[in-house]
Amino acid sequence: MPSPLSHPRTATAVAGATAIALRLLLRRQLALSPPHPSSPLDEPVVTAASSSGEVVIALRGVLPTLLDDDDDDALGAPVLLRGGAPFPPSLLALWRDGLLCDLEAAVGATSFRVHRLVLAAGSAVFRALFCEGAQVGRLRVANLSADAFEAVLCFLYAGECELPSARLLVPLLDAATRLKIGALQDAAASAISQRLLPSNCVGAWAIAEEYQLQALGGAARAVALRAFETLRSRGALAQLQLRQLCMLLREDELRTDAEETVFEAVVAWHGAQRPRPAADDLVPLLSLVRFPLMDPAYVREHVMSSSLMQSPAAKDVLTSALLAELGSQGPRNTAKRLRAEAIYLAGGMSVHGLKQVDRLCDGKWEVAAAMPTARIGACGAVLGDTMYLIGGTGGDETPLASVDVFDSLTGKWSAGPPLRLARTLASVLALDGRLYVCGGKDGSGAALASVELLDAHASAWADGPTLPSGRFGCAAAPLCGEGFLCGGFAGGGLSCVLRLGPAGWSDGVPMLSPRYNGCAAAAAGRLLVAGGCVHDSHGASASAELYDAAAAAWAAAPLMSAMRMGAAAAAVGGVVYVMGGMSGDAPLGSVEAFDVRSAEWEEAPPLVAPRAGASAAVLRL
Repeated sequence: MPSPLSHPRTATAVAGATAIALRLLLRRQLALSPPHPSSPLDEPVVTAASSSGEVVIALRGVLPTLLDDDDDDALGAPVLLRGGAPFPPSLLALWRDGLLCDLEAAVGATSFRVHRLVLAAGSAVFRALFCEGAQVGRLRVANLSADAFEAVLCFLYAGECELPSARLLVPLLDAATRLKIGALQDAAASAISQRLLPSNCVGAWAIAEEYQLQALGGAARAVALRAFETLRSRGALAQLQLRQLCMLLREDELRTDAEETVFEAVVAWHGAQRPRPAADDLVPLLSLVRFPLMDPAYVREHVMSSSLMQSPAAKDVLTSALLAELGSQGPRNTAKRLRAEAIYLAGGMSVHGLKQVDRLCDGKWEVAAAMPTARIGACGAVLGDTMYLIGGTGGDETPLASVDVFDSLTGKWSAGPPLRLARTLASVLALDGRLYVCGGKDGSGAALASVELLDAHASAWADGPTLPSGRFGCAAAPLCGEGFLCGGFAGGGLSCVLRLGPAGWSDGVPMLSPRYNGCAAAAAGRLLVAGGCVHDSHGASASAELYDAAAAAWAAAPLMSAMRMGAAAAAVGGVVYVMGGMSGDAPLGSVEAFDVRSAEWEEAPPLVAPRAGASAAVLRL
C-alpha cells in the first residue's frame, strides 16, 4: 500500500504543514538557546523541506580541531560513551533487525531505518519536529559521517555507544549539541576532558567556549596552566584569544620557571596575531605580567627595549608595577606563581589490579593513567616533573628490576632504566636530583644492603653508598636536605635510623620502637613514621612517631584511627596523608591526615578502592 505522503493530492498540504512546523521548530530552538556570538546553538538545524516530505538536518560543515595528528595514542583507541537512558533490549533488537521502523534517515549514501518515537524521546529537536505538525516522510542528515550518526542512534537506543576512535568526538559533540541530546553532549565532553594533553588543550578550550561547556573549559584551562612552558615552545599560545591569555596570566597556578618566560610568551603571542591588537588593548594583558619578579637586568635589557613596551600605556604599566614593589613594606608585594600539588598513589593490592594509579587533588580522588607494569611493594619518588615507580613484585610475586616513569606534563608512562638487581620492599630517597634505592629483598628472600643510584640525566643506575647491613621494609623520607631511613626488618624489627648526607650514611637518633613495613613522610621540619609492625609483632599497628629536626628527638604521636601495615604516606602543605594499608587480612580504603603543626589526625577523603602495598609520591601539576 503506498504511503500517504506519496499521494499527489497530499503533497502540497504536507509541504505546507512541514514548513509551518519548521518555523515553529526554529522559534523553539532560538528560545531555548541564549545568544552567543560564536556558538552554533543559534544557527538553524533544519535547513530545507521538500514537497516529498523530506527534511534536511544540516550540521556544521567545518568543525573545530581537537587533536593533533601526532596524538596517535589519543586518536586511535576506541571510545565508549555512556550515560544515556536505554530502551528495552527488545526494542534495540527490533531496530537492529529493521522491524517496525517508521522513518528512513539518510546520511550520505547510507540509510538507517529508525523509530521516530526513539528519536523524539532522546532529542528535543526531533521531538519538536515530529510533534508540532510536520509530516516528515524521510530525514536527511548533512555534514555528518555515517559512523557518527550511527553512534548517535546507538546512544539513543542503548544509552551508550562506542566510537572507533577519538576523531569522532568533536563531530559527535556537535551533533549532540545541535540535536539537543544532553546526555550525549555530556558524555562526549567528558571523554574529551579525559583525553586532555598539552597538545590538545588549546583546541579543547576553544571547543568548550564554542559549545558553552564550562566543565570542559575549566579542565582544558587547568592543563594549559600546567603546560604553559610547553605551549609557549610549540607556538600553541598563538591560537588563544586575548581574553583567554589574560585568564592564564592572572592565575598564581600558571606553571613557569621564570616570569621572563611569561613576558616572552606575550611578545610571541602579539607577533602572531593578525591583525595585531592595538597598544591600548594590550594594557590588561601587560598588567598581568609580574615584572617585579624578573631579574632587573632582564627588565633593562629586554623589557624596556621591547617594541611592545613603547606606548605610553605600556610604559605606565611597567612603571606602576615596579613602583608598587619598591613602595611595599616588608615581604615582596608581588605574588609568586604557585604550583598545585597532587598525591599519586600507584600499584599495590586492590580490587582494580596492581596497575591502577589514583590522584588526590583539590580534596578528591580520581583515577589517573594506569602504569604499564603491575606492582606491589614497589617504591616511588619524584625528580622534577617525573615520578619513578621502582621494583616491587608482579602478579607472580617475583621481584622486579623494571622501572616505570610518569611524566606529569604529558600524563604518559614510559619505561625507565632497569635496576641492576631486582628487589622488592626497598626504600627510595630523592636527594639533590638523584634517586637512592636502598635495601629490599631479592628473589631468594634475602635482605639486601646494596644501594643503587640514578642521576636525573643518567640512562643507567650506578652503585650508591652501601647500608651497614641488609634490611627491607624501611620507612624513608628526605628531611632538611638529608635522607632518613627508619627501622626495617633484618631478622627482627629495627629501631635504628640511618641518615644519608654528602659523606654517605651516618647514625641518626633511634626511633622509640622497632618498626617495619611502616610509612614515612616529612613536612614543616618534622618526620612522621606511622603504622607497620612494632616490636617484632606480625600484626599492624596504629601507633606513630614524630621526629623534630630542630630538637633532634622523637616523640610519640597520637594513634591513628586504624591499625595499618603496608600503608603509603605523602605530605602536601604541612599535612601528612597515610593511605590504605592492611588491617588483618583486608586492605583499607580509609585515609588519615596528620597536621604536623597541631599534631592532630583528621579523616581525609577515602581511596577510590581499598589497597595495600602501594607507592605514593607528590607531583606538581
